[in-house]
Amino acid sequence: MASTIKIFCLTAVLLFLCSCKKEIEVTPEIPVTDVKPGTIGNTLTTAKNTKEFERLINNLVALRQEIMAQLPGLNPQECNALFEKHLTDINSLIIKAENEEKYLLNNYYNIVKYNETGLVYMPDWVKNETHLLAKAKLEIWDIGEGIVEIRAIPDYYKDLFARYVTPDYRAYIILTAEENKMLFDNDGAIAISWEDVGKRVFNWENYITKYPESKLYQNALDNYLYYQNAFLVGADNTPVMDYENNTEYPEVRNSFNSFIKKHPNSPTSPLIKMVLGFKGNQTELETLILQKQQLPGKTD
Repeated sequence: MASTIKIFCLTAVLLFLCSCKKEIEVTPEIPVTDVKPGTIGNTLTTAKNTKEFERLINNLVALRQEIMAQLPGLNPQECNALFEKHLTDINSLIIKAENEEKYLLNNYYNIVKYNETGLVYMPDWVKNETHLLAKAKLEIWDIGEGIVEIRAIPDYYKDLFARYVTPDYRAYIILTAEENKMLFDNDGAIAISWEDVGKRVFNWENYITKYPESKLYQNALDNYLYYQNAFLVGADNTPVMDYENNTEYPEVRNSFNSFIKKHPNSPTSPLIKMVLGFKGNQTELETLILQKQQLPGKTD
């Protein structure tokens, strides 16, 4: 893994973004003066196609209702297939909806205002579109550095499919839903605690050990190796150690020791011990970890 943490792309259509959002709390008590779409200050922009956006979102609502009606009559394997198809369908419709809402998404923080305590200003037309998205179980999600996108809420697939799919799909969906509630990285920095990174490593380690024959195995393996690497190496703006003094940062050292104590038989634990005794620079540490990463149950 390169030193700069990046969002990990899963294979095929099973794409889940690990990101964090500033919650958009639509509160009618907030006094607002409506801002007409198409303008920011005196800057004229392309007008939105509100009707097409509404049509696309309403299609997503109808699609979800259709699937809810289908699932009880299908066997678990058929539900797995429907889950995969729905991922493709919803991602396609979201991309189209985002294309219709380039104005709002590209200028979100010029239009909607926050302070240290939360939302302070949201124009009525943005409130309306936020409510429309909520009907389809979608939200505007901040992925860092002032960039927002439209996505399904974290529990979307869990609420819709978890009761009907096979155990491996259920475990994957539930685990990913929980992770999607927090942004993993932002601007070259890991955005969650080191303790929580370690939890993600162990959760995916458990998954690939329990479901080695799952169709989702490669996706889970990718997640495991990615989080394991991040846990052991860190990121550009959140390294695991002070390389000049060859000393781990206290939070990192504490989380490392905690992980080893809780999971002494994990293949990550001997790698942690390598990091704790490491002398060198970040590039050398990255190379070492990439060479030594291994699967659960495997040893050199």
